[in-house]
Amino acid sequence: MLANHAFRLSFRDDIKLVEAQTASAALIGREIHIPLRQLSAGWQLVLTQLGMGGGTEQDLGKLLLDRDGEAALFQFYPRMQQLIQKGIICHTLSIDQQRFATITPASSAYRFQAEPIDPHQCWLLSRFAYCHREQGELVIDSPQAAAKLVLHDPNAAVLLALLAQPHTLAELAPLAKGLAPDMIGLFLGMLHSIKALVAVDAAGHNDEEHSPTLGQWEFHDLLFHTRSRMGRHAGPYGGTFPSKGKFTQLPVVKDPPSAEMIALELPDLDRLYETDPPLTAVIERRRSIRSHGEIPITRQQLGEFLYRVARVKKVVAGDAQSYGISFRPYPAGGALYELEIYPVVNRCAGLDAGLYCYQPLDHALSKIASRTPQVDLLLEMAASAAMSMQPQIFFGITARFQRVQWKYQGMAYALMLKHVGVLYQTMYLVSTAMGLAPCALGGGNADVFSKAADLDYYAETMIGEFVLGTIGHEQPEFAYH
Repeated sequence: MLANHAFRLSFRDDIKLVEAQTASAALIGREIHIPLRQLSAGWQLVLTQLGMGGGTEQDLGKLLLDRDGEAALFQFYPRMQQLIQKGIICHTLSIDQQRFATITPASSAYRFQAEPIDPHQCWLLSRFAYCHREQGELVIDSPQAAAKLVLHDPNAAVLLALLAQPHTLAELAPLAKGLAPDMIGLFLGMLHSIKALVAVDAAGHNDEEHSPTLGQWEFHDLLFHTRSRMGRHAGPYGGTFPSKGKFTQLPVVKDPPSAEMIALELPDLDRLYETDPPLTAVIERRRSIRSHGEIPITRQQLGEFLYRVARVKKVVAGDAQSYGISFRPYPAGGALYELEIYPVVNRCAGLDAGLYCYQPLDHALSKIASRTPQVDLLLEMAASAAMSMQPQIFFGITARFQRVQWKYQGMAYALMLKHVGVLYQTMYLVSTAMGLAPCALGGGNADVFSKAADLDYYAETMIGEFVLGTIGHEQPEFAYH
C-alpha cells in the first residue's frame, strides 16, 4: 500500500464544518450530516484544515500531535479512515506543490485505493470512461464508480490520450515527457481507483469486454442508468426546481401549432361504462398487431381513442412560485404532462392525410402539414420498423423537455421515458377495448420528425412511436362476452 502522504487530503467542496457548541460540531453536505462530539483542540484544527485546502496525512497528523500530544495519534488514522469511508474526503496528487489531479468521491459507496501499479501490466482506458468540462476543469467520470477525477494539469490529458491504446507503465514513461515514472504510476492508480482503467492480458482481452454482464452494456446505456439514479453521483436529484427564477415555465397545455383546427367527436362515456369489456379481458387479450385492415379507421374512432387516452380532464393554474398542472387519463410525475401526441394520418375516413397535433384541452386536431415527402417518410419508417405496410395512423409522441427539466434534476429524461411507457400501455388498453389494432414501436428518427413538424429539437421532439388501425380479416376480432 502506498503511503497516503503522497496525496493531499481535503473535504469535498460541498462539505462544511458547522460548530454547534464548545467541543462539538457537525459536517454538513449533500445528503451528509455527521455529528462530531467531544472534539479535542487538535481535532478541531485538523477538521478546519481539511475544509481550507487540506494537507497530507503527515501534515494533518503533525497538527494533531502538536496540539493533543503523541497519544492522540493512535486515533488519528482510524478516524481519518472513517471520514474517507463516508465519501467526503478528496485525494489530490501534486507535483512540485502544483495540483495534478484530484479524486472527488460522490458517495460512501466509493473506496479510495492507492495500490501500486504493476509496471509490466498493460493498461487501457476503460470504454466507459468519459471526459467533460465542469466548472472550468476537465473531469474524467465513469458510470462504474461513485467518484470522479478532476484533471488540473494538461499533462494528465496527454496520458489519457496515450491510454486509448494498451501501454505498460514502462512504455508510458518516455512518452509522457516531464513526468517521473512514479508519478505516472500514482496517476494510473487514481484512474484505476475510479474504474477508468482496465488491465489487458497478453491476448489483448480485458474484463469489461468479456464479462457476461458488463460486456453486454453499451456506454450510453450504462451512463444513463447510473446518472439518472442515485448512488454513483453527487449531483442534485429530484424536484429541485433548477430553472426557477432563471427560465420561464412552459404552459400546462401547448398552444396549437396552426390556426386550422378540426373538432373531434366526443364519445359517450356513460355508454362505454356499460358496454366496454372488463379490464381483465382487455389486459389478457392485449397484443401488438402489425397489419391493418382494408377498411380504414374513422375520424370518430380516432377521436374516441384520443379522448380516452390523453384528453385534459382538469387544469390547476400555477404562479411564479408553483407549477401549473393538469389531470389526464394516464399518470405523470408531478402531473406535469410534457408529452404531446402528433397523429400522422395515412388512411382515416373523414380526415385528410397529413400531420396533426392533438389538442388535449379542446379535444381537437391542429393541422400542421398535408401529405408532404417528410410525412411519407415518417409512414415508411413506421412500416419498416414493425409492419408489412404503411400504418393507417402513426403517432409521434414528443416531449416538451423543459416542462420537466424546469422542476427535476438528475432524473428528468428518465422520467419522460417512464411517461412514454405508461402512455403506451394506456394506448394499448384503450385500442384493445375498442377492437382496434395497436402496436408500439421500439424507436424512431427524431430528426426527421422535428423537420416534418417544424420543431426545435432541443425544445421538443419525438421520444415515442405508436401505430393504430383497424383489424384485418386475417386477424380474428376479439369477442367479448
